[in-house]
Amino acid sequence: MRNKPRYGLAPTTTMKHFLPWVARALAVAALSLCLFSEWLVGRSMGFTGSLLREVQAVFRDAETQWMVMACLVVYFLTFLLLDRAGFRKIRCMPKMTLVALVLFALLAYVRCYHTAVGPLSALTLMGGIVIGQAFAFWIGQEPRNGTGPTPAVFIAFTLVLLLAAASVWHPNDNYAAYAYLGKQRWTGPWTNPNTFGVLMGVGFVMAAGLLICFWRQPNRTWKAWLAMCLSFCAMAPLGFGLARSYSRGAWVSTLAGLAFLLYARHSIGAGTDPSPLAGTRFANCSEISSPPPEERDRERREPLYHNTSQEQPNVPRTLTPAIQQQNSLPFTSRPQLYAWAILFISLFTLLVLNFRGSENVILRRVASIGNPNDFSWRNRVASWEGALQMMADKPMLGHGWGRAEAMYDSFYKPAKLDTGAAIQMNDYLILGASLGIPALAAFVLLLLLLITGTLTEIAASDGSQMLRYTFAAAALALAIAFWFDGGLFKLSTGVVFWILLIPMLHNPSRRAHG
Repeated sequence: MRNKPRYGLAPTTTMKHFLPWVARALAVAALSLCLFSEWLVGRSMGFTGSLLREVQAVFRDAETQWMVMACLVVYFLTFLLLDRAGFRKIRCMPKMTLVALVLFALLAYVRCYHTAVGPLSALTLMGGIVIGQAFAFWIGQEPRNGTGPTPAVFIAFTLVLLLAAASVWHPNDNYAAYAYLGKQRWTGPWTNPNTFGVLMGVGFVMAAGLLICFWRQPNRTWKAWLAMCLSFCAMAPLGFGLARSYSRGAWVSTLAGLAFLLYARHSIGAGTDPSPLAGTRFANCSEISSPPPEERDRERREPLYHNTSQEQPNVPRTLTPAIQQQNSLPFTSRPQLYAWAILFISLFTLLVLNFRGSENVILRRVASIGNPNDFSWRNRVASWEGALQMMADKPMLGHGWGRAEAMYDSFYKPAKLDTGAAIQMNDYLILGASLGIPALAAFVLLLLLLITGTLTEIAASDGSQMLRYTFAAAALALAIAFWFDGGLFKLSTGVVFWILLIPMLHNPSRRAHG
């Protein structure tokens, strides 16, 4: 029986082919505006720059900002209700923690509206969540035709290509102000080398994940080879830009994201067959393009897995040794992974102990972690102590939006620090000091639930979810970077974080559970 139109009106053939490309164009525009907002507002001239500065002035106006926030709240609730499973999915724990975080943010926004208007932190947080919901809604929709890549693949490649272009684009003439041992730290189109390094690391992790995704395909088409070439070529400028940022926090977060990818690749690499019909549209990267309508109709009728065994219909069929060898990566067995981990820790310890005076700037930057006279990490630790004292004084509701920095600088900053700017480098403590410990607990619990849930899915995965794990690895890299370098309350990094994280709220195995 032919499915009825979802919204009552059957779209024409032209609209079926036109609307997906409109959605892709809007996605590219949204990602570009968010990623390069700092340069567009501060450096762009002409009509675009004037328009963006006028929009920013409207957002900072106390008489109009509350209306913008009200619209964002309406969008947030609308996307919750537009979920396919309706109200039933709101009861899942990750969504409850997200709703709790939004409630705490709105409570602090209403309670301290006069101080929340200026910094735009509350507006950026809420806007990032809503944009992430919009991308997750787009990813979760069934493609209406077989043209073009799936939404998740398109978002991943758009993000990688935009960041690869930004790695060789340095429009700021003041990036020479950031230097380490006489070497210029690249900032790209942003105003801080740490932001540049974090985004380069996210792009590198995404490119590596896409390369693994398409490498795993048993029968690679020319599109898969093209995707692998683009991913591999993008990793070169992204990795070089990451190195030239000299951002230790970005390096650590990138290593964590790559370790997550390797763990996911190893855990799903042996024992199951990556069927192109398994999983959801978000997780399916076995095809770079959306399947034709007749294949999607067959997918709705057939079970999640194809198995010839009648006693255990829900168990994925095992791979033959030849296919396992084809899909596996070298040096990724469990004992070898343990050996590589021990070797890495040993080499890193030797690096820190023996290369403090090295002439190589990168090695010396890495070894500076163990330098007791390094002012960078000492100032951060001192600011963390002050932030913890602020959280202890007002644990439930916090000091309010826009007040944490001023309160720290006036009452909690140690005398040995000249400025209180170091507290802005840790978004977790800023969140706890501004909104209270319950809001911080909701945010951390959201991360833990999604990461641990993803690790559990990896253990039982058939391999069709690798793109989903790529999103999770990039989100994990950003979450770790927020502890060292901040970025949750910036459009360039905060919006990207929610775009990668919120699609993880959708359970990929809901069909398997009926």
